[in-house]
Amino acid sequence: MTGDRPEPLRFPALPERPLVSVLMPAYNAAAFLEEAIASVMAQTYANWELLLLDDGSTDGTATIMERSTDPRIRSFSNVSNEGYLRSCNTLFGQVKGHLVTFLDADDTCIPTRLERCVNAFRQDTDLGFLTTDFCRTDVSGRILSAEKHSPDYHRYSTDPEYYPTVCCATIMLRKELLGRVGVYHPFFERLGGEDYHWLFLLSMKARGVHLNDQMYRYRSHPAQTHLRNSHPLKYFIEDIDKELRRQHIHLGKDGLEHWKELRERWTQHMTSHPHELAYRKATHELNHGRPFSALLETFRIISSAPLTLGSYRNTSKMAIHLLGRSRLLLLGPRT
Repeated sequence: MTGDRPEPLRFPALPERPLVSVLMPAYNAAAFLEEAIASVMAQTYANWELLLLDDGSTDGTATIMERSTDPRIRSFSNVSNEGYLRSCNTLFGQVKGHLVTFLDADDTCIPTRLERCVNAFRQDTDLGFLTTDFCRTDVSGRILSAEKHSPDYHRYSTDPEYYPTVCCATIMLRKELLGRVGVYHPFFERLGGEDYHWLFLLSMKARGVHLNDQMYRYRSHPAQTHLRNSHPLKYFIEDIDKELRRQHIHLGKDGLEHWKELRERWTQHMTSHPHELAYRKATHELNHGRPFSALLETFRIISSAPLTLGSYRNTSKMAIHLLGRSRLLLLGPRT
């Protein structure tokens, strides 16, 4: 069963050359920050502002920001590390542009990214937001994979079981839509998942499209924010997000109205079901190419709750996944 959403918002016409605000929070990003800034400065569309924020870095991030003399670049700083969510919310409050997008401080984008996205808004006057395809790169920027997806944002706004794959840093939206949806919710602080829930709210309010061009370069490296996140509740964030979307779609209810109680309830669930946490950790490790770590977490599934049906069920599922992965490694890809 799917729900119905309100009629999408309509927007005033954009100026001939709308200003694009690019948000770039940075924490200990000195190794990649200059390259990220340079990829904005290399854009073929020149009417942009870059909002930099040093989130209490302890490396050379602040020094690199101080060297940026382009008048289109504005810099801000946090006295201490407040995290990605709060840093983005600070920058949302500084936006002057007609359109808003992101570039993480360890990523880059192709020179025509802003131009192509702005053109999409010019050609579709009722468009509220868009996303694009992306490429995954290694530390040096070498392309590892070209990600091609076709998310359906109308379905995302009406079907709580639908979960698209998208790089949320590719989002570009109208400032008016930002004003209607608001900033990232504090429930997700230090957990992650704030961008997917925010994307859902955008989908509920306005029409969105996905551009099948790999304009964004997503860099994989050991110091990525989501890898540094050690909060165990992050492994349940997809389940939480689906619960919130069900409440929005079927009940017209904001499940984050009492968000502290929601976090406490899910924390209690996680504590009471240790085999579920171990299963999610094992799946995460396997999906990130670490089968040995996944095997260790699989042992924890059964040892955490040895006499429960759920632990045996999850252990069996992980064993099948591990055997399948081992078969691929031994036999190699089929020709």
